[in-house]
Amino acid sequence: MQEKKKPTGPARWIDRFLEWYCADHLFEEIQGDLHEAYFHRSQQQGPKKANFRFFIDVLTFFKPSSFKKVEKPSDPSPMYRNYLKSALRNFSRNKVYGSINLLGLVIGVASCLFIALHVIEELSYDEFHSKSSNKYRVVMDMLNNNELSVKSAVTFPAVGPGLQEEMPEVIDMTRIIPFGKGVYRVNQPDGTPIHFNEENAVYADANFFQMFGFKLLKGNPEEVLAQTQQTVMSASTAERYFGEADPMGKTVVHAGRDFIVTGVMEDFPDNSHM
Repeated sequence: MQEKKKPTGPARWIDRFLEWYCADHLFEEIQGDLHEAYFHRSQQQGPKKANFRFFIDVLTFFKPSSFKKVEKPSDPSPMYRNYLKSALRNFSRNKVYGSINLLGLVIGVASCLFIALHVIEELSYDEFHSKSSNKYRVVMDMLNNNELSVKSAVTFPAVGPGLQEEMPEVIDMTRIIPFGKGVYRVNQPDGTPIHFNEENAVYADANFFQMFGFKLLKGNPEEVLAQTQQTVMSASTAERYFGEADPMGKTVVHAGRDFIVTGVMEDFPDNSHM
């Protein structure tokens, strides 16, 4: 007659799972009770069913009250206090050497911060325009005695329309022409003329404010330059010319020509190359 095999124990991976999550002070007691129940079931129902019931029992004990406590990381502040005390003691013993090191550290950190701020400012130029990465300024190589001397943003007026006509990649273009140095005149309500010596002004195509992100405080971007002899002023220029009065519709005279103010824009930001 064949002797009945004595059960060797539950599956080890289930036991390891119990050991992994169960709190140390509960582990031996819970494991002992579960093993006792496993051996009893194994003799009555067989190892397979006993293993299954053992797994269910292990899952039953998988609850917050049975979990191991996660140890909190130790507070590092005492260590940093000790480092600070040691540094202060060393500094008090070697004041000259410590002062030189401290001064060098301060100068180095300050220099890095100033350089970083300068680089950030330089990289921010013209980034406020919408789709700035798709906008390009056309330059022209200037030749001097058949030798390349300098690149200039000055090109012939027909270059823009020609590029747009010949190259499908060019979706739109706009041009500006400096003309502004000179005397500008506005008339007060009583007819008294006031003259201003202006340094910077340009002619621009009608779509200038549609291509660039300069914010208009007054006026429609599609209409402010739609006709000839219309002008848009910066906010500071409009205040200088007209004070607190509304500049819209006012007339500015330059070189014998009347220009009607059709828009007011925010002052040019510092990070604009224009």
